[in-house]
Amino acid sequence: MTESNQPQILVLIDPGLAEASALRQLLPSFTVDNDLDTVGTASIAVLTVPTAQAALPVTPSATAVIVHARGHERDRAMDLYALGAAMVVLDAPAEELAARVRALARHVQQMHRLLPARGHE
Repeated sequence: MTESNQPQILVLIDPGLAEASALRQLLPSFTVDNDLDTVGTASIAVLTVPTAQAALPVTPSATAVIVHARGHERDRAMDLYALGAAMVVLDAPAEELAARVRALARHVQQMHRLLPARGHE
């Protein structure tokens, strides 16, 4: 598969995330947005607990959601798996969040390769 056939990976980073700026800088090969209205079109979203609580019920299952929680939010954050969070991380630095985004992006690309091309189903 050539580079042009790779799916466009849009990463939504919650602007309320303290690590948002650093995370954006660690993901130079991705299209990154901070407009929460794009959660439905993002491939991957990195959200805070309050944003995830509001967004997950209306987020398509095709969007992989990483929830970043602080220690005091642990109990509330673990409940977000039931709403569809792909992963919940506690007190992670921007570097760890970036590594998780890259891992999910590889998964999205692999799934894209497994799907039949439109019109050839």
